[in-house]
Amino acid sequence: MRVIITTSTYFPKTDGVQNITAFYAEKLASDGHEVTVVTSRYRGMKKKEEHNGVVIIRVKVFTKKSIYYGDIENYKKLMIDMSSKADVIINVCLQTALTDSILDIVPLFKCKKILYLHGMAHFNFPNVPKIDIHDIMSWVLNNIRWKSFYKKAFNKISSYDQIIHLHKNDKTYSNCLKSGILNNTVIENGVHMRIDISSNISISDYYICVSNYYHDKNQEFVLKAYYNSKTKKKLIFVGSSKTKYYNKLIKINKELQNNGKMKNKEVIFLSNIPRVITEKYISNAFALLNGSKSEKYPVIICEALASGIPYISTDVGITKYIPGGTIVNSINEMVKNIGYIESDGFDRNYNSEQEKNYREKYQNMDKNYKKLLEIMQDN
Repeated sequence: MRVIITTSTYFPKTDGVQNITAFYAEKLASDGHEVTVVTSRYRGMKKKEEHNGVVIIRVKVFTKKSIYYGDIENYKKLMIDMSSKADVIINVCLQTALTDSILDIVPLFKCKKILYLHGMAHFNFPNVPKIDIHDIMSWVLNNIRWKSFYKKAFNKISSYDQIIHLHKNDKTYSNCLKSGILNNTVIENGVHMRIDISSNISISDYYICVSNYYHDKNQEFVLKAYYNSKTKKKLIFVGSSKTKYYNKLIKINKELQNNGKMKNKEVIFLSNIPRVITEKYISNAFALLNGSKSEKYPVIICEALASGIPYISTDVGITKYIPGGTIVNSINEMVKNIGYIESDGFDRNYNSEQEKNYREKYQNMDKNYKKLLEIMQDN
């Protein structure tokens, strides 16, 4: 098959959506399909290149602060031309210029059309432990910018042959049904770990928190919970690059150290390390800590399950429906649960078995790939 995939983030940029998209794109390519990914072209990037068997075409179309920029008209012409020569086109995510700007012309595509969703904007008032001006502004933006968008969008996306959702409890799924769209399929997130995970449960001396260093990832929450806990284990943060928020975390960490809470505490901040090394850190960790304010289906939770380690997370997206972890709504609750998973009362073997069963049923990427392939090939 000739497959076109549009997505806002792709190599060399990284995030959870990119992780999932790249797995499917590269797997399709390795199976002999002709795969082209169309993504945004940022400074220093080549207009066209091949990576791991996938042809990448970069266009000057961008999403910045929920506004679309760039040469959108020529992008539309490119999509019409490419779709006429393709068997399948997959548009990844709404609320991105690479999908939203072409919704009006999707009916013109001559090939099979699939919309692969990764959730939608939140319209409820922020349900996070500590609300700041950034959270309030995001909420206002979501209600002004995206409510009006979705009133029209659900009518437009009915032109797709199939719509893929992350979870049956994700709001995109229920909203599609309410809008009379019935061609829905659920394919949950997962990870294809590139290292061998031992069946034996390893008890390690550190907690892990893996997220890009951004405000919404809220590593500050995890940092403060760690310092307020009685654990003697280390805490390791892993992020893709050093940002302003990274610098803020370094400052907060120093303040907490100087506050007299340094005893038996060691915090390590890592950035720009190879993905396979990150996977090793996750698989060998005692547990995963996640303080994010905004997620849909965190890939890092999938990585915790793949590694057989427990997780403690804030109540974001559909995380509460995934076994193997505890949902918390405050720093104190995370502190309490850090103590619990280190206690004799926590059955680590049972927890790992629950994760294994769920992962095999819903997060097995080989099975999910076959499911996607069946959708693509179904006439």
